[in-house]
Amino acid sequence: MRGGGITLKPVIEFCKTNLENGTQKTLDYLNKDQNLDIELYDCLENCPTCAESLYALVNKEIIKGNDPDDLVENIYKYLNER
Repeated sequence: MRGGGITLKPVIEFCKTNLENGTQKTLDYLNKDQNLDIELYDCLENCPTCAESLYALVNKEIIKGNDPDDLVENIYKYLNER
């Protein structure tokens, strides 16, 4: 932002259980992007979603992917639409 305002980074949250299900590759890729705030939790309390698909919370919105690369693509697509 201009004028000395604070620019907030998008917050991407991952569940440790979902990392074991396949999102570790997504996390590793996104960790390289300094414009994102990546957070890791033991549980995000989205167990049905966690059990059925790869996902992350992006600014508190559930974003899913068919595989780690698809999840990365869907996260950036979501962020670009905001």
